[in-house]
Amino acid sequence: DEWFLKDRGLWTDVAMEWQFFQWLGKLGFKATTGAWVIRSFHDSSADNSTDKLQYTLLTLPLFGGMIYRLQLWKKQPLIPFVEGAYGGFRIQQVQGFPNDKYTVFRPAYLWGVGVQFNANLLDPQSGRDFDINWGVNRTHFVAQFRTIESVGNDKFNFSGQNIITGGLLFEF
Repeated sequence: DEWFLKDRGLWTDVAMEWQFFQWLGKLGFKATTGAWVIRSFHDSSADNSTDKLQYTLLTLPLFGGMIYRLQLWKKQPLIPFVEGAYGGFRIQQVQGFPNDKYTVFRPAYLWGVGVQFNANLLDPQSGRDFDINWGVNRTHFVAQFRTIESVGNDKFNFSGQNIITGGLLFEF
């Protein structure tokens, strides 16, 4: 409970996309992976003591799908987007009472909507330098709402888990 996110955990996400259609917006394939870590203290029912042990749940998502960005011109300040993907989660309890540890894989699908802000408009000279030195054509700030729906219906059901994410998007 002392950790700043309490039992909410931390989700990091890395995605790559290939935009094969770039007329009236951008349509592309997207692959996403990352890591989700939750830590909490728990008194296991499998343990006879009353001591609470720290439990760590590590989740590795892997999704593939489609994304559409309504980007009609290069210097468009706000770009709305929508995505859908199928994949799953590898869930592993890596810390806790030994009899409680497990590893499972659960298939799921997700969809999301969001908006990205063209950060090159804030400082065009830095955007130009970033492009010349590193090959990054545009940098965007991204905010997104995602929802997850599990394919199965058991104790590892993630259905209805709504996630709000924020981050950076680099276009090469």
